[in-house]
Amino acid sequence: MPDVLTAKLEKRFKLFKLWRYPSMAEFLGENVDSVQAMVGNTKMGADAVLISLLPGLTIVASYSVGLDKIDLRKCEEKGLGSPTVPTR
Repeated sequence: MPDVLTAKLEKRFKLFKLWRYPSMAEFLGENVDSVQAMVGNTKMGADAVLISLLPGLTIVASYSVGLDKIDLRKCEEKGLGSPTVPTR
C-alpha cells in the first residue's frame, strides 16, 4: 500500500500488517477477533476461507486494479462491502 495511504489509515485505525507475521495461523491466533476491514492488492486478497474466519469483518477493499483475489461471492454471502480504492 502506498506510504501516504498507510499514514492516513494509521491515524484512524490499528493496522495489522500480515507480512510481518511468520504465518497466517499466527496472525489469526493473535488477531482473529480484532479485524474489521481488509485491504488487499493483486498479490494478497481475501478468499472464502479467510473471510469465514474473521467474525468481525465488515468490508474487504482492494487498492489495485481488479478483484481477482477477493471472493466476491463470499463477501456477498456475508453481507460485506467490497469496493476498490483508487490510489490517486
